[in-house]
Amino acid sequence: MREIKFRAWDKTNEKWLHRPTFYIHCDGKINTWEVGEEDKYLSEYHDDLVLMQFTGLLDKKGVEIWEGDILKTRIMYDYDLFSEDIIKAVEFVGGQFNPMRETKMTKYRILPLYYDFEVIGNVFENPELLETNNET
Repeated sequence: MREIKFRAWDKTNEKWLHRPTFYIHCDGKINTWEVGEEDKYLSEYHDDLVLMQFTGLLDKKGVEIWEGDILKTRIMYDYDLFSEDIIKAVEFVGGQFNPMRETKMTKYRILPLYYDFEVIGNVFENPELLETNNET
């Protein structure tokens, strides 16, 4: 059974929040807090957080792969007759984490090398990695 974990990107302060610094309420609101003076909790609701889930997978270096991460891998077409390095963001699509959704039209079978994923950044701190690879 895989571990269910979440992280959140704070768009206002441009930083990551990891549990237990935030809670997701049943109404979908996200509440953050920190310990202030005299150990009182300073708490507030946020509308400017982007919530992402851990995929349950590790890259080739043992780094956790999260929704919003940018991965590099080699993709091969028709059992390595043709191959190329590609960079893509991890997305939740069609009920599954789809880190390497390839949209290139080809007559060859597309096979990402799943064991070769490497986390090289994320969509918030390193968007330039996707821009240079025509990611939309």
